[in-house]
Amino acid sequence: MRSGGRRLIAQLAAVALLVAAETGYGLFQKALAKERAEADLAGAIRLYERVVKEHSSDRKLAAEALLRIGECHQALGNAEAKRAYERLVREFGDQTEVAAKARTRLAELATAEPKPKFTKIRVPTRLPRLTEFALSPDGQQLAYVSGGSVWLLPIHGPSHPEIAGQPRRITEPDSTWFRTYDVTWSRDGRWLALRVWERPPQGADASVTYLAPSAGGRPQRVSLELPLGFHRIGESMFGLSPDGKWLAYGAQDTDADRYRSSIYVLPTSGGSARRLTPPITGQPDFSPDGKRIAYVARLSDPDRPDPLGRQVWVSDVGGGAPQLVYELPTPGRLRNPVWSPAGNVLAFLANPGRLYDDCGLLMLAPVGPDGRAIGTPAKIELPQRTVKKLTGWSRDNKIGLMFPTPQITALYTVPTAGGKAVQLTPRYACMPSWTPDGARIYFDGAHHAESTNLEYIPATGGPVVRIPVRGPYRLTPSYPTGGVSVSPDGKKLLFQGHYSGMLAKGTGGEPAKTPDGYCHIFTVPIEGGEVTELATGMDYVYYPTWSPDGRQVAFVSDEPSIYIMPASGGQPRKLTSESDNVAEAPIAWSPDRRHLAYQTRDNQVRLLPLEGGPSRVLVEGLRGYRPHSGLAWSPDGKELAYATQDRIWKVNLATGNSQEVATGLDAVHMQMAWSPDGKTIAFSALQGGEPELWLMEDFLPLLKTPR
Repeated sequence: MRSGGRRLIAQLAAVALLVAAETGYGLFQKALAKERAEADLAGAIRLYERVVKEHSSDRKLAAEALLRIGECHQALGNAEAKRAYERLVREFGDQTEVAAKARTRLAELATAEPKPKFTKIRVPTRLPRLTEFALSPDGQQLAYVSGGSVWLLPIHGPSHPEIAGQPRRITEPDSTWFRTYDVTWSRDGRWLALRVWERPPQGADASVTYLAPSAGGRPQRVSLELPLGFHRIGESMFGLSPDGKWLAYGAQDTDADRYRSSIYVLPTSGGSARRLTPPITGQPDFSPDGKRIAYVARLSDPDRPDPLGRQVWVSDVGGGAPQLVYELPTPGRLRNPVWSPAGNVLAFLANPGRLYDDCGLLMLAPVGPDGRAIGTPAKIELPQRTVKKLTGWSRDNKIGLMFPTPQITALYTVPTAGGKAVQLTPRYACMPSWTPDGARIYFDGAHHAESTNLEYIPATGGPVVRIPVRGPYRLTPSYPTGGVSVSPDGKKLLFQGHYSGMLAKGTGGEPAKTPDGYCHIFTVPIEGGEVTELATGMDYVYYPTWSPDGRQVAFVSDEPSIYIMPASGGQPRKLTSESDNVAEAPIAWSPDRRHLAYQTRDNQVRLLPLEGGPSRVLVEGLRGYRPHSGLAWSPDGKELAYATQDRIWKVNLATGNSQEVATGLDAVHMQMAWSPDGKTIAFSALQGGEPELWLMEDFLPLLKTPR
């Protein structure tokens, strides 16, 4: 056949395909793709309406299109859903199967009270713990950071819409990325803003901001410096404008008050930042048109050192008077406002009447074009509590939530040679410490009760006993920095803690003392009693530990550096310099009193000689969350136990060789303590708690105001 003939046939075939695409069936398939693949329900409705209008002679196809129109409107929370179903029944009743489905939908709309639907998305690969998550604007991908790379997870995989697909890495690994504080999308879906905790091989840890293209490529560093510790769990720090050109963020206004922050806007391409809101505000989110920002404001409470996020506001990016959307009437927390795709509703998490970070309530607050609240917010009880932020509100009106799997952090023992661990406590327990006779193991119970959470259990098992702790007001051992430990003579407990804000009253009814929110070192008699504070002259101190003779206490400061001081109190003495590269992580005093083992910012275990001289490296390449880790000496000082890759290991000081201490647990192994007879290691371990993705839909009918 001549080439001209082949070209003619190809052209005719192309024309035939084009014509077929505009047939009723072809148009229906395009609409279906809009609805399911692109999550563009409004666009799908327009195409389905063309099917009904232009191809009504194909009654079965037109009826199917009307059914899809109704279901799309129902997913969007629109009243037009009922009208579509009624028209189907009225005009296409002869299509019995499709009409029956429409009657079922009408019955559901008539009889059922509005109730949101929660769907768990099964993710075959485990999601990482130390990151935040963000749902793409089209609701089709989940962004997160793992292994130093940005990943995109398809929400709906090829096998089933409730089973996620294979995650795709869109940036090359960066070994300095340790944890991600926030991830957020631009509304056009082209950009991701990241705030990353970086751990360089040399130098100090830092908080770094990046802008990454969602199509893949090298992340661009944004010229923004924020303090490393300036965050709260599950609170969004960033808002990215719809076009990715502006970043809104919360930043401290002064180093003197870590809670005093305002929201600033900054060009992502570089330039000067502009303050948008007064203190104390944070957690910004741009409206879909980029003209407004929703945010949380904190209110001071006389019974707490830290103000609580109790208000949600809306402010124009260009200036003007901000509008109050909602305020909790009593102490509690509001978190992370997120705009609806239409920009007329704000969703945010709430924890009314509780002072902790976990939230069990989601609120929906309608707002007008000027940001003013309209009507009363709808309240939705979540199926479980979460400390994670809302991951986003997609164009097909699904809100992403991250819930943890059931978890337990308990106390275990295992032979030092390895074996099967024995669980000692039925509930939360961490930071174990043996008594010198090996009869008891003391620990932090961390149950948020009315008294300090110091407890013990017989080493062979038995009932958990809480010791009474008396002071001017409630103390709580800090987790995971508390360093609970029994003194070498077995008479006292040492721990680092903070005042929780629940005041005891003086004889005249006045507060005995005002809580300051800082971290202090305390001792208390082993059987309970009055606490004694060991004054250090510092605001933040971590991981205290006794010297083997009980005469001194060592601890880590927030510089970070290692200090020692008399156990009876006195002026602390600094032991380390910048070259020692000390990390905020547990330390351990050797049995011969000659060395302190500690961890470094470049993921090593080192020995610091207390008689002078440089520190030396014992272990390199630690992996895992340093604050949760532990160090424990064998009684003879020949081995040191440590945690890496979520497992327990022990290093022989003479050979430098490490060996895993098998426990048989699929868990994150944390703080540990070696028994006085050298035969057993006590440790705490976290099982469960992995993040799971859930989608909430069908919630808009709960709103009582026009949308």
